[in-house]
Amino acid sequence: MYQLNFQPVLAGEDTIHVEEGNFVRDQEIFPPDVLVEQEKILQIGLPIYVFPIWWNGMPAIMKGYFDRVFQNGFAYSFESEEPKKEFCGEEGVVFDTDWLASSK
Repeated sequence: MYQLNFQPVLAGEDTIHVEEGNFVRDQEIFPPDVLVEQEKILQIGLPIYVFPIWWNGMPAIMKGYFDRVFQNGFAYSFESEEPKKEFCGEEGVVFDTDWLASSK
């Protein structure tokens, strides 16, 4: 994430909120850096994420990556079946180094 210089902060305009019973984002189009990562995810067959455990969770930069990239409208939707069509049956792998260290 650091080599990508990825901005992990999910800004207010990128979050979803409810308006008149519908989930909406202020920005209809994802930011350019997020679009690049989303396209990579769509092109790879099996994403593999490796990270250390930091205070009982993933590092903040990784959490920010997941928050910004796997957003409503791309990885899931409360109102549309389109993300299911793209991701249904797909797999990913997550390794955390705490598990690797404790498995010895």
